[in-house]
Amino acid sequence: KIMDRWILSKYSTVVEKVTEYMDEFRFDKAMKEIEEFLWHEFADHYIEIVKYRAYDNDESAISTLYTVCSGVVKLIAPMLPHITEEIYDMNFKEAEGHSSIHISSWPKPVLTDVDAERKGERVKDIISKIRGWKSEKGMPLSREIDFVEIVCEPEKIIECKEDIARTVRAKELVVAEKEDLKENLVAVKPIYAKIGPVFKGKAEEIVEKLKTIDVGKLSEDEVNIRLDSGETVKLTKDFINFEKTVTVKGKRWMC
Repeated sequence: KIMDRWILSKYSTVVEKVTEYMDEFRFDKAMKEIEEFLWHEFADHYIEIVKYRAYDNDESAISTLYTVCSGVVKLIAPMLPHITEEIYDMNFKEAEGHSSIHISSWPKPVLTDVDAERKGERVKDIISKIRGWKSEKGMPLSREIDFVEIVCEPEKIIECKEDIARTVRAKELVVAEKEDLKENLVAVKPIYAKIGPVFKGKAEEIVEKLKTIDVGKLSEDEVNIRLDSGETVKLTKDFINFEKTVTVKGKRWMC
C-alpha cells in the first residue's frame, strides 16, 4: 500500500536523523525531530488515512502501525524513560520478549521509497484540502459527502483512490483529467468594503456599471469600467470577486 510505504519511508528518515543526533548528544534536536514526525505526519495524517483499514484488520496497516509506534516509543525512551517503559510493557513487551524497553534493540530504518513519498504527499495534501473545506463550511469531519471529483492525472493518485474516499467520507469519488475541466465566468461581484473607501463618490456608479458588464469578455485579472464622465477605472481582484461555474464531464458547480 502506497500510504504505508509513505509513512515507513518518512519514519526511516526520522530514525536516521534521530540516531545521528543522539550519537552527538544533541537531545533537543532529536526530540524536535520525533515530535514533528509524530504529530504532523503520523498522528495528523497517517492514522486518519489508515483508520478504516485498521478497523478491517488489514495486515499491512496493522504491521505499519506497530512498526512506527514501537519505533517512536524507543526513540523517545532516553528522554522519557519511565512513561516509555510503561507503554512498552503494556503494548510491546510480550511480542518482543525483552524485560525492559531500555535493553531492547534500537530502531533501524525500514525502507526508502522516494516515489511513495511523492505520491503520499500528494494524497495527504488532497485530503487536507477537503477536510479544510469541511471545516470552513462548519461540517463535522465525519459527515459524509455525496460526491467528490479530483481533477489531475489519474495515475498520480489512482492507487490511493479508496484511501482518499474513505478518509474524507465521500460516497462517490471520481478522478478526472484536466482536459475534462471547463471554467466559465458568470458574474462579477463588487467588494463594497473596498470600493467605497477608495472610490468614494464614484463607488455607486461603479457598482451599477458592474451589473451591466459583459462577463464573457472578461479575464480574471482585472475589469476596466468606463464612467459617464469619460474616466476609466481599473478594478483589480482587491475590489471584485469573480464568480464562475466549473463543468466536469457535464456536471456543473458554482465557485
